[in-house]
Amino acid sequence: MIKIHSITDVITNSSTTIFTYSDGSPAAFDKMMAEILKAFGIEKRVDELFYTIVLNDLYSYSEYEDYFDGENIQIEDAIQDLLLQIAVGVKKAPKWLRAKPNQQSYLHIIPKDPKYVDLAESVIKFLYSTTSEEGSNY
Repeated sequence: MIKIHSITDVITNSSTTIFTYSDGSPAAFDKMMAEILKAFGIEKRVDELFYTIVLNDLYSYSEYEDYFDGENIQIEDAIQDLLLQIAVGVKKAPKWLRAKPNQQSYLHIIPKDPKYVDLAESVIKFLYSTTSEEGSNY
């Protein structure tokens, strides 16, 4: 008897990679955070604490290097600055960075106050805890 892990194994007998489409994530995040704030008696709205945007995976594109070419800054700082400018509407996301329906995309949560950085990072780690770049062999 052969143990079948998934229909993918029946068809390809190969690794399975999980991709995440984050189109609905901002609304789900807002609802979850609103409930957390309410449960702890915090009288703030989610939009007072965070910016949220869904974009393509910035780190999988070579275009981001070209986008920042010639700027004498650390690339990580430049990326964070770009995400903030997009979130607040100062800049429009470059075409290569805009999320498209049914394409792998990522939710970016940008805290408006540094004391919420750990919370934002924890939510992202939880949200993408099922994502696997390497795939799973069974």
